[in-house]
Amino acid sequence: GQDAAKANLAGKPHRCRASRGSSSSDSRGFTLHTRATSISKSYNTGCLPCLPSSVPCPPGLLRSSPRWWPRHPAGRAGPTRSSSTVTASSPAIDRGKVKLYTRNENDWTARMATLAADVAKLPAKAAWLDGEIVVLDSKGLPDFNALQNAFDKAGTEAITYFVFDLLYFNGADLRGEPFSTRRDALEALFEDSDSSRVRLSQTFDADGPSILKSACDMGLEGVIAKKLAAPYRGTRTEAWLKVKCQRRQEFVIGGFVSRTGSTREIGSLLLGVYDDEGRLHYAGSVGTGWDSTLAAAIMRQMEKVETGANPFDPEFPPKKGRWSKRAVSGERWVRPTAVCEVSFTEWTPDGHVRHPSFKGMRRDKPAKSVRRERER
Repeated sequence: GQDAAKANLAGKPHRCRASRGSSSSDSRGFTLHTRATSISKSYNTGCLPCLPSSVPCPPGLLRSSPRWWPRHPAGRAGPTRSSSTVTASSPAIDRGKVKLYTRNENDWTARMATLAADVAKLPAKAAWLDGEIVVLDSKGLPDFNALQNAFDKAGTEAITYFVFDLLYFNGADLRGEPFSTRRDALEALFEDSDSSRVRLSQTFDADGPSILKSACDMGLEGVIAKKLAAPYRGTRTEAWLKVKCQRRQEFVIGGFVSRTGSTREIGSLLLGVYDDEGRLHYAGSVGTGWDSTLAAAIMRQMEKVETGANPFDPEFPPKKGRWSKRAVSGERWVRPTAVCEVSFTEWTPDGHVRHPSFKGMRRDKPAKSVRRERER
């Protein structure tokens, strides 16, 4: 569990990378990265579109990419990546031409044209990079909603890209190399870079517990430690440790209740997670974390997918919590296609979240892939 993971960091060597630009290592051969927020969590499935010319797509590149990524630059300690917003970015560089792909293999180069131009300035003839995009607030911390707004209306010029891994470089497939080797190559790539928008997620020397405490004090999501000798893998292994300051994950939205006194604003969202049999389990409701403008926007989004059928499995139906103010029979059901991210303090014995707070919508996350995250 969480406590065991925290204890596992104590007194061990980690090399940490703060999702904001720094990282450190402890005595156990791990690198720590602080987790914060970024455009996406970086779940990779399938294989990225391949460039047609000098950058052959390493076989199964996306399939071998981590199926989850830590949150970003301003948020976690250790060889961690930060990601807490809309999507992770994997740039492909081919003789000065750059493509930006999300974890779901979508080409978002046109949506982030100025960022792609900045990535193109890196001194690489051919490369695959891995990282997270974020929008930083006035304190230099990732702002989840600001990232979403950047794509919705504000414009993507405020997006910063933090790079934490190098998978392919000038003809060499580096995925089988240890992280320390890939890190050295990545640092060399950024040696003369002074870009404020394309940044290296730095490493730093410090012990794991201190980094975690600092990350939590800063309001970040937590820390991710990556084993220095580990190759690049696409599945969760003991080479990665993820320790959160608080629990946070994605949930499928199965219904909603309008706000008392205003039928045009969301009052609460009914949350769920799928099991391996495809059944949607009710996981509680969230009714905080938005202002009136966002509540109205979520209401409009939910009404577009509203349906008369309850999407939750009959064996795991919605239950009104002991202290819930939700009106009896006031639920309105939706097709379970939308995903949101929620922070919370703990899971209750019956599988519901306690003290949840809405963090934002996750348009990059397929609803059917949402599971209850198991802590190691």
